[in-house]
Amino acid sequence: MYLKKVDLLELIHGLKDEKIDLIEYVNQLCDFVEAVDPHIHALLPEENRRERLLKAAKELQAQYPDISHRPPLFGVPVGVKDLFKTSDLPTRAGSKLPPELFQGEDAACVSRLRKAGALILGKTHMGEFAYTKTVPGPARNPHNTDYGAGGSSGGSAAAVAAGFCPIALGTQTIGSITKPAAFCGVVGFKPSQGRISTEGTVPCSESLDQVGVITQDVTSAELAASILCEYWDPQKASQSIPVLGVPEDGPFLEQTSPECREKFLSTLETLARAGYHIKRVPLFDNCAEISQANGWVADRETADVHRQWLREYKDLYHPDTIQNLMIGQAVSDEQLMKARAMRFQLRQEILERMKAAEVDLWLSPPVVESALPGAKTTGNSSMNIPWTYAGLPTITVPAGTFPNNLPAGLQIAAAYDADEQLLVWAKGIEKALQP
Repeated sequence: MYLKKVDLLELIHGLKDEKIDLIEYVNQLCDFVEAVDPHIHALLPEENRRERLLKAAKELQAQYPDISHRPPLFGVPVGVKDLFKTSDLPTRAGSKLPPELFQGEDAACVSRLRKAGALILGKTHMGEFAYTKTVPGPARNPHNTDYGAGGSSGGSAAAVAAGFCPIALGTQTIGSITKPAAFCGVVGFKPSQGRISTEGTVPCSESLDQVGVITQDVTSAELAASILCEYWDPQKASQSIPVLGVPEDGPFLEQTSPECREKFLSTLETLARAGYHIKRVPLFDNCAEISQANGWVADRETADVHRQWLREYKDLYHPDTIQNLMIGQAVSDEQLMKARAMRFQLRQEILERMKAAEVDLWLSPPVVESALPGAKTTGNSSMNIPWTYAGLPTITVPAGTFPNNLPAGLQIAAAYDADEQLLVWAKGIEKALQP
C-alpha cells in the first residue's frame, strides 16, 4: 500500500504561519513523489518538477511576505487532470496527439487555484480524452497496485490517496470522478452542473462535462468548492439532520454485484444505527432508457469534438476510442435533441420524487463492484449515469472495505444547486461511517 494521510487544514495553517517551511516542504514532497509514483503512476512524468515547484514557491513567498495576508491555499500542492489547460505545463488529454493542439492559458479553475495560493504539483494521468470506456490511464490503486485506480480521473484519485496532494481536479461526463474516488478510498465531489466553469478544458461532451474535486475528506472538498464554485454561499446550508432516500430494489440497484449490494445494505444499517431516517422510494425504473439517452448525448457530442482531429491524427488514437467515436457519429440529430431534452425532464422528476417522499438526499452505491485487477478498464458507470445526466451534485465518501480489502464507498446525491447543503450533510454521514 502507498497511502499517506494529509490533514489539509493543518497543512494550510502550518504553511501560512511558517511552522512548516515552504521550501523544505516542497523538497520533501518531491522526494516522496519520486520514491512512490513509479509504483502508482498518478502523475505525468516531468523532468524539472522540483525546479519548477521551488521557483513557484519562492515567487509565492515574495508575493505574500506578510503571513496575515496569505491566500487560503498558500503553498498547498494540487493535482490537475491532464484535461485542464495550464500555461506552464503541456496538456495532452491522456492522448498521443500533439500537445500543441491543446495549448492555452490556464483553465478557469486552475487560475482560481493559483490565485488562492496553490502550487500545481503536476498533471495527473487520465483515460484518453476522458472518453475511453475500456482503457483508462496507467494509474494504479494505492491500496493495492495489482488493481486499477479507475477512470477517467484515476490519476487524480491515486495522487490524493497516496498523499501527494490534498486536492486534485477531475472531470465527470458520466462517472469519472465518482468511480476512481470510490476505488481509491477517497472523497469525490461533483457539484451541480455549471457551478464550476469548464472554460479551458479539452471538451469531451460539452453539455455533460462537469468539473469537480477529489480530496481525502469532505471538509477539504468543502474548502475547495468554496474557491472553485460560482456564487458559493455557506449560509444556504443548515445543520439539520437529513432524511435519506434510497432507490427501491429494482432495475437500478440490480446492476450491482452481490457483494456490492451487501456492502450497501450494511452501510445503510450503520447509518440507521447512527440515527438517520432512511426511506425506500421508487426511482429509476427506466434506468435503461436513461442510460441510452445519456449515451446518445455523450457519444454524439464527443464525436463532434473529434471530427477534425480524427481525420488528421487517426493513427494516434487508441482503437477503442476510434470505435466509440464511430458509434457517436451514428447518433442522429433527432436522437441527440430528444436525449438533451430528457436530461431536464429527469432532473424535474427526481426533484418531484424528493418532495413527494420528503427526502433530502439520495444514497446509492458509487460503483457496481470493487476495483478491478490490472488497469484495463475505467469501471462500470451505471450507478453514476442518472445523477450526472441530470446534472445533480454528488459526493462519494469512504464506507469501509469489500471482502477483498479494497475500498468501498457511498454515493450521495442532492437536489440541483443544493451543493452547500450536500457538503454539510455529507460531513455528518462521513463521520457516521468512520470505523
